[in-house]
Amino acid sequence: MVSRKKLLLSLVIFLSIMVCWPVLAAQSLTQVKIGVLANRGVDQCLKQWQPTADYLTETIPGLSFEIIPLDYNEVYQTVEKQKVDLVLVNSSFYVEIERWYDANRIATMKTSYMGMAFKKYGGVIFWRKDRKEIRYLDDIRGKKFMTTNESSMAWRAIWRELKERGIDPYRHLNIDFAGTHDKVVYAILGGKADVGGTRTGILERMQAEGKIRLEDFTVIENLTGETSELPFVCSTREYPEWPIAKLAETPDELAEKVAAALVRLPSDAPAAVKAEIAGWTIPLNYQPVKECLRYLKLGPYKDLGKITLKDVIFNYWRWILFAVIAFFSMIAFTGVILRLNSHLKRSKRMLQEEIEEHHKTFEALKAAKELADQASRAKSEFLANMSHEIRTPMSGVIAAAELAMNESLPSQAEHYLKIIFSSANSLLHLINDILDFSKIEVNQFSLEQKPFMLDEIVERVVNLFFNSAAIKHIEIQTDIDPQIPQALVGDPMRFQQILTNLVGNAVKFTDKGNILIGAKALEVSTKAVELEMWVKDTGVGISPDFMDNLFEPFTQADASDTRRYEGSGMGLSLCKRLVEMMDGKIWVESQPGKGSTFSFTAKLKRQTTGPTEKVQREKEEDTIVTKTPDIMKLKAIKADLKNLSEGLRLFDPQKVSEQMQKLKGCISPEAFNRLTSLVELYDYEEAGEIVSGLLKNSETGEKQD
Repeated sequence: MVSRKKLLLSLVIFLSIMVCWPVLAAQSLTQVKIGVLANRGVDQCLKQWQPTADYLTETIPGLSFEIIPLDYNEVYQTVEKQKVDLVLVNSSFYVEIERWYDANRIATMKTSYMGMAFKKYGGVIFWRKDRKEIRYLDDIRGKKFMTTNESSMAWRAIWRELKERGIDPYRHLNIDFAGTHDKVVYAILGGKADVGGTRTGILERMQAEGKIRLEDFTVIENLTGETSELPFVCSTREYPEWPIAKLAETPDELAEKVAAALVRLPSDAPAAVKAEIAGWTIPLNYQPVKECLRYLKLGPYKDLGKITLKDVIFNYWRWILFAVIAFFSMIAFTGVILRLNSHLKRSKRMLQEEIEEHHKTFEALKAAKELADQASRAKSEFLANMSHEIRTPMSGVIAAAELAMNESLPSQAEHYLKIIFSSANSLLHLINDILDFSKIEVNQFSLEQKPFMLDEIVERVVNLFFNSAAIKHIEIQTDIDPQIPQALVGDPMRFQQILTNLVGNAVKFTDKGNILIGAKALEVSTKAVELEMWVKDTGVGISPDFMDNLFEPFTQADASDTRRYEGSGMGLSLCKRLVEMMDGKIWVESQPGKGSTFSFTAKLKRQTTGPTEKVQREKEEDTIVTKTPDIMKLKAIKADLKNLSEGLRLFDPQKVSEQMQKLKGCISPEAFNRLTSLVELYDYEEAGEIVSGLLKNSETGEKQD
């Protein structure tokens, strides 16, 4: 008896809890979370919908409302785990969560534009107006199409219209998803995509916010031919606006209070203005959305039209019968297949023999390649040796031509001699490049380590091209950072050779304007310095088509037989090899018709003797030289200078070397070093001018510098 009473009491308590639970749950719910689809980004979502949450908090006593922004990938997970109490999503999302999670709409949003309210929206297809290759909808095939997300109702509305017109977006377009409507518009405007798809009203709102101009876009309007009441551009059918829905576990009493408060919201209330809506209305019919999803076989309708085994048999019995007949036919032909198998084994053996033969051929080709590489190296060594042997007689040709030009000759003969002299100098320069290039190819080339002054190298290069630049009315300027250490250790001749090639090209390809030689220090330490130097001109520039191969050997920007500028195409390649040997790199920046800038870096050591000691040494040398002249010494200097001058005129390397050694103790070290550099670079003309100046000074007893 007691047990029955206890059982009855427990049953009464259980029924009381079940009856009162919804009321208790509604009373205990104080914090209400509203999940909102952030189709224009999180910040815009909070800015747009937080005033609505504040309005509900003020309108419904005892409850506090909070906006939870959700991106497209968070909606299903958030609803499934019941992290929110209400959801505000697009029409497509609502139909899916209604079917899968028993969500129920309580109100439908009304959009506002120019003082009018609208309960429907659609999709917009647009592209940039300057895309002349896209004029009609069919022209978007093969183009990159940008939209927000696969779950966006605007995209699904667009997808439906495209599919009905024979365009399968996932086959005929390159689909990409930006995440928000604003990003889609900016992607089309910035050229990151060809065609865009967004919801109605986005373009107009962004124009009102001053972010875009609607006239910059071409919009496909009214594909269906239906009459539209929307004041926005629209390409698709129209569908009901976003609903706000309660989840299955959300109390009905709470949903009724929220629905009543939203429907009473005036269109001019701050919450409506911030949300850019005209208020709320009773829930609309979302059957058009369901029809769209059914047509696309998405969401709840993705399995629509699946065929069962019974359907297969009923509809395809003829094919099944054919398959059965084919199966037994295959059994009948098994014997034939077995015989064919023996033929296949025999063919396999023959194929294996052929593969082995190909392997032998490959090994023979590999050996032939090694022989070809050896021949190439032998060719480079032969070329280096022959270039060296050719250079000496070519110097004799130049010297003989120069001697002949100093004689009184008929004008026509003098013209021919000048042609010989100019052509021989060009050929000598080419032979020198070939010699250096060949030595590098066979690893017989090394850089010297000698002290030199950077400003002297730059000055020599400027002086070398002064006349040729002046003839073309081109000004050569220098911009050397004064913080760069001047006293360096490296290969001055090769360093000058790089600058000479770059400045020579600049003079060659510049008809007006100026040429700038610049230098700055990238890294300076007590023992070394990394320099960056550049040669900037205002010449013809280089086409982008030739930039990648510009530093390859025997390559020119204009390789035609009728090109305007001469050259072998080896200078820049040689510069690249020399720069790399100096642990640097070389590059070019150019615009056709505006000029070019060739830059390179090089790592050099610093001299242990600083510039202050060098200046002090020069002062001491000046003091010694300005003493009372020794007449006998001046006569010896004059004789040596005359012999040196004669050696320079005759281009006799042995004679020049002997006279230079005799002259070494008779003139200042600076003058001797300059003469040596000029002779090494075969600039006999400037060396001859210095010798002439020394001869003149030796007659008056002035300092020999």
